[in-house]
Amino acid sequence: MHVGRLLKPGGRYLTVSFRETSKPFGVVGKYGNTPLGTVLYFSGEPDLERLLKKPFVIEELKTIGIKRKHAVHTAVHALCGKKPIAAD
Repeated sequence: MHVGRLLKPGGRYLTVSFRETSKPFGVVGKYGNTPLGTVLYFSGEPDLERLLKKPFVIEELKTIGIKRKHAVHTAVHALCGKKPIAAD
């Protein structure tokens, strides 16, 4: 289910998605399995904007660096607010 259906109007949503160019994980493609058994989805700002702009007002959409022990992973940070219900 899309998170936009779960939030009430005015609710806020924060997501961080690893960028397609952040490959210290050894993953190739949009999806990858980690040694921990988790599935990662790699995205970019245009992908997230396309997915979020209909149900949300995008307050922030930017690339960030997440510092790890042996590498810096790049990710897309998106902070959104659920759009109000349109009056008829």
